[in-house]
Amino acid sequence: MDNDRSIWAKVFSISLLVLTALFGGFVLRSYLISDVNGIQFAVAMANILVAIFVALQTMATREAVEQTSEQVKLTRQTLIEMKKQRMNIEFIKNSLIGYLKEEIMRELVNNSRANRNYKPLHNSLFFVKTNYQKRHGNQTLAPDELGMINKTASKIEKFLEKWGIDIREYNSLISEYEQLERIRDTKNSMEKAKEIREKSQELLEKVNRILDMSDEELEEELLKL
Repeated sequence: MDNDRSIWAKVFSISLLVLTALFGGFVLRSYLISDVNGIQFAVAMANILVAIFVALQTMATREAVEQTSEQVKLTRQTLIEMKKQRMNIEFIKNSLIGYLKEEIMRELVNNSRANRNYKPLHNSLFFVKTNYQKRHGNQTLAPDELGMINKTASKIEKFLEKWGIDIREYNSLISEYEQLERIRDTKNSMEKAKEIREKSQELLEKVNRILDMSDEELEEELLKL
């Protein structure tokens, strides 16, 4: 519809130029032969041409305003989406850092030094959900909040897997150790305990490397997921 309006505006503009040229020739002829009636007719035609010109100008202005308004609307929507993405990345980044510092590092340090009673690591979903409820005082979460929390936990797990930190694999070592302890297989339980301590130290080094990253580096890595 906007294209049709633009085409018609161009047609009218060309027609107006042609009429103006003819009008100019008619006025010049009437003036040269002193045709009073012709001059009066020319004045009337001039008024019509002015009205047409104003109408075309109004149409062109309206079209320009509509195009500008549409561009502003698209720009605003883009900025809103960028802001949403920025807010999500900020939340994911802060959740990741909190999870590593408050949950992962503490247990890894303890497990790397212990000879028994190794503690498994809570998954990121448990941490993010619990931490969110503490911060906002919400015991019952809305569907959009749960969606954001699940998405954040999924991003954190993918990020950690990319860095070679597999929470399930680590916890399975502890489960195997506990099973050996229950059946009193001392030799194998001691070997498994050693494996847990070594794995804890290995993961701890990876966690420290992640925490040494700048905010910009961390956000860039998260945006790749």
